[in-house]
Amino acid sequence: MTEKYLITDARKQGKTEIALAYRENRKGKKEHERISPYWLIFDENGEPNFEYGKDTKLKLAEAEGMRSLWELANENKEFLIWVSPSGGDEDYPEGRLVIGWVKERGKRTVIECRGIPILESGQNLFQMTNDLINKGAVTMDEIRDTEDLRKEALGVNCKTWEEFLNLCENTFGNHEVWKKIRSGDDVVETKKTENVVVEVMQELGARGWTNNPYRLERMMAVRGFVLMAGNHGVPNSNNQNDGAFDKLYNNSVPENLDSRLEECKQCHKAFMKKKGKCPKCYPEN
Repeated sequence: MTEKYLITDARKQGKTEIALAYRENRKGKKEHERISPYWLIFDENGEPNFEYGKDTKLKLAEAEGMRSLWELANENKEFLIWVSPSGGDEDYPEGRLVIGWVKERGKRTVIECRGIPILESGQNLFQMTNDLINKGAVTMDEIRDTEDLRKEALGVNCKTWEEFLNLCENTFGNHEVWKKIRSGDDVVETKKTENVVVEVMQELGARGWTNNPYRLERMMAVRGFVLMAGNHGVPNSNNQNDGAFDKLYNNSVPENLDSRLEECKQCHKAFMKKKGKCPKCYPEN
């Protein structure tokens, strides 16, 4: 019988990491419902705030891609794009797109990221990337074929976050994805998922099942959160995927998800600060 690994691990992951796993890999949801917001932090040597494998050709390629994010950030590129297409040595059924906004660089490089499922073929992603390069995007090395996409992030020349999101939408399509990111709803919905995870963890603790990942996944499923295996970030197979993209979605959330969020003192739900008041407790007439 094939050994099956859990998608989440409550013994090693905190509430936010588990919430992101459910955001990224929740079964039956569209791409715009599976956006993962997180912070990626590098030290002064270009090492990220988590460990990842480098023992296969694909993992080495993604390690180079991860490194290129740091290099481009420290070449004063403010907005970054990184793509890992479907297929490869691990036979990913979906591609993943990472967009990043550099918030700090130097001894500590901080990038606000969004991880986004992307269902385009590798060849289409290769063409889209070349279109960006023709419009002025830069890479640390040449992208010659589809597999090179995993090795090279892109730095794009945009003046504002809004301009960057417009460029991404025009390049990769899927209006609903960028609408969610513009509004901040992806962050709010991630916080809501985190609240469900906390609720389940508390119930597990009350029953004496603290840090039991098997029961956690079952109890999440009862609440409608069912995970699918095999994608980036999901070690649910005989060989645990621990490449850069896989670890990126599960281990890169060391601080608050987004400074634009505020917690309502009345219901303790998160809402966007720009709204002024909690829309749940103070609905508009």
